[in-house]
Amino acid sequence: MFLLVFSHLTDLHLSLVFPAAIGSVVAVSALASLRFKHYCSFVGELGIAEFTLIGAHFAKPKAQVLTFQNASNLYTDIVQEYANGLYQRTHYDYRWKYRGREVFRISGKYISQENAPEGSDRWYFAKAAETAWTRYLLDSANRDLQQRGYVEFHKRGNPHIVRVGKGFLEFVTNTEGIQQVAISDMQEIELISGYLRFKHQDSRWWSGRERYSFTYRDMPNVHLFLLCLHQIAGVPFQ
Repeated sequence: MFLLVFSHLTDLHLSLVFPAAIGSVVAVSALASLRFKHYCSFVGELGIAEFTLIGAHFAKPKAQVLTFQNASNLYTDIVQEYANGLYQRTHYDYRWKYRGREVFRISGKYISQENAPEGSDRWYFAKAAETAWTRYLLDSANRDLQQRGYVEFHKRGNPHIVRVGKGFLEFVTNTEGIQQVAISDMQEIELISGYLRFKHQDSRWWSGRERYSFTYRDMPNVHLFLLCLHQIAGVPFQ
C-alpha cells in the first residue's frame, strides 16, 4: 500500500495554521492613500476567502469565498515577462474551477526575478491557498492509488489524461490510446520555462516522437501532480 504524505509547505514566508474551517488570517495588505485598496485573506482546511475594500472607508467590502467541496480543479499559470531580453515582471494566476466554470481566482504581478515578492503581496495568499487545496485532495488521491494503482489527472490538450503509478506513467491520447512507460525507461523528466517535458530513451516510442511536452497551466492541480511524481513514481521534483 502506498500513501502520499504532504510533509512540507511550499516556499511561504508565513506561519500557517489550518483550522477545521475558514479561519486564520494569512495576509493583509493595505495602500494608505485617498484612493486605497485593502485585502484581508483567509485560508483553512476546507476553504479560502478574501475580502477587498476599494475606495473610501465607508465603501462596502467585496467578498470572495470558496469551500473546496465546490471546486474540482485548480489551474496555475506563472509567467515571467521580458522586454529586449531584460526581465520586467512576473505574472501569476490561480483559478479554481467547477465543471468548467471559474469559482475563485487569485491573480497579480510582482517584480522579482529570482526571489519571492515582498511580504504583503497576494502571491503568498495564492501559495497558501494552493497548499491547502493540495492537502484537501490527498484523501481522494490516496484512495485512487489504493483502489486503482494510480492517480489520474485529466488535462487540456493531448495527451488528455496522465496517470501516475508506482514507478510508471501512463499517457492517454486521442490517437494512440494508453501508452505506459516505466520511470526507469525515461531519459528525462523536467519542469522548465512553464513546460512539463517527458522524454523517453527510445526515439521510436510514441509513434516516432521521443518526447511528450505540455504547458504547466494545462495540467490541473499541478502541485498535487508534482507531489505524486515525487512520492509515487520516484521523480525528484521539488
